Amino acid sequence: MANYTGQLSEILLEAYQNASARLVCPAEAQPAPGQYIQATHPHDESQAVPVTLFAAAPANPLPGGRVSLAVLGALRPDWQPGAELALRGPLGRGFTLPKRAQRVALLGLQGSPGRLLPLAAQALAQGSQVALASQAMAVGHLPPAIEVHELNDLPRLLAWADYVALDLDRADLESLEARLGGRPPRAVTAQALVRAPMPCGGLASCGVCSLPAGRGTRLACEQGPVFELSELFAPA
Repeated sequence: MANYTGQLSEILLEAYQNASARLVCPAEAQPAPGQYIQATHPHDESQAVPVTLFAAAPANPLPGGRVSLAVLGALRPDWQPGAELALRGPLGRGFTLPKRAQRVALLGLQGSPGRLLPLAAQALAQGSQVALASQAMAVGHLPPAIEVHELNDLPRLLAWADYVALDLDRADLESLEARLGGRPPRAVTAQALVRAPMPCGGLASCGVCSLPAGRGTRLACEQGPVFELSELFAPA
């Protein structure tokens, strides 16, 4: 984790773009799939907490060791293209795609599937088949090799996949097992990115991002935001 300066180069407004903005930043600031960075505007005195941003596509390299990166997050409404941002990161634990994975199912249970798309690119690069199911059906600009499904295909996708990655809100954890129709087989590697407010970004262990996991709790900002799916189910 380190501090960098980035520039907001473009605001992305269309849902099919699966991202909020395009950010120019040092290559070292690029978060791995499932990791995040935090952004603040140095001259915005009204900004009380940083904005959490996830990569929403593989970065495009630029001269001088910088990249152009599509990011997804709740941008402040007064941020405009050209604004310089203070960045901290990459932060948190991201997805770990097994090299042996041949059938990858990406499940966006709420909102844009953008946080899963860098993982899709990684899976395609290693020769895996990729299927994406998302609540948000505005899934334009996807590589043609990605099969797009509706969420009612979940049981079939879970039976097909040997690696499953989910993106969901913390509020959906209680109903997750029922929504999936049960727990995935033990032979399937399954991970979940759990979205929760992470104001401190791991600096203070403030507890705002805490979530139930097994018989205890976890902090999304430090121990996540990606967790093994088995950690998130109540003990049997």
